[in-house]
Amino acid sequence: MSDAKNAARLSRWTERGTSIEANVTVKKREETGTATVYVAELDGGARFKRAAKIGLICWGLAVLSIPIVVFHFVLVPMFLLAGPVLFFMRYGQEQVILGSLVDCPVCSHTNRVKEQAEAWPITHHCDNNKCRETMFLARPGDEPA
Repeated sequence: MSDAKNAARLSRWTERGTSIEANVTVKKREETGTATVYVAELDGGARFKRAAKIGLICWGLAVLSIPIVVFHFVLVPMFLLAGPVLFFMRYGQEQVILGSLVDCPVCSHTNRVKEQAEAWPITHHCDNNKCRETMFLARPGDEPA
């Protein structure tokens, strides 16, 4: 990852959310570290916008799958049902993790944690193909078992 991309990501995350210091532990190892995780608090309008986007994408895929012979018997109903389900799942998320840059305590490789629903501890696998260790990011006091 280039430093310019990381700087741009950090700038975006800082503008949109608040930072939380997290402890990084590695499964079945003694190595530990710290990372800064950026979390955004979503108001009603932002939650609705995110939810409507995923719902409309599902319905758009349902329309696009109509001309696909044979598969449209499965795809169209699946996308039509998935739209409202995913809408309500996303609308229920009041906080979202924007991302984080985490140095692996084992190999020191910089990993990017992508945007996701807030659920602690965050589980992430090291992106270094030679390492692939499982890292847990936890708020202080919420250490994984």
